[in-house]
Amino acid sequence: MRIPLGIIGLVGCDLLVSADSVFPIPNVLGAGLWSLELPASTAGITFYNQGIISDLAAGGLRLSDAAEVQVSS
Repeated sequence: MRIPLGIIGLVGCDLLVSADSVFPIPNVLGAGLWSLELPASTAGITFYNQGIISDLAAGGLRLSDAAEVQVSS
């Protein structure tokens, strides 16, 4: 799925994943850390993620590339 976001002012940005779950990550001195503990029963599943940040200097928001994550045991 690729949704161009130029229509809402994010020229050159595409939404590449669905927003099934959203995890806010605080900015601490320019960095954020996200960790997630998963039960062993989730081994073998794949999930996708994409970051979005507020960038006032750039006029609003920025999106990262998307990533595919394979959960291992």
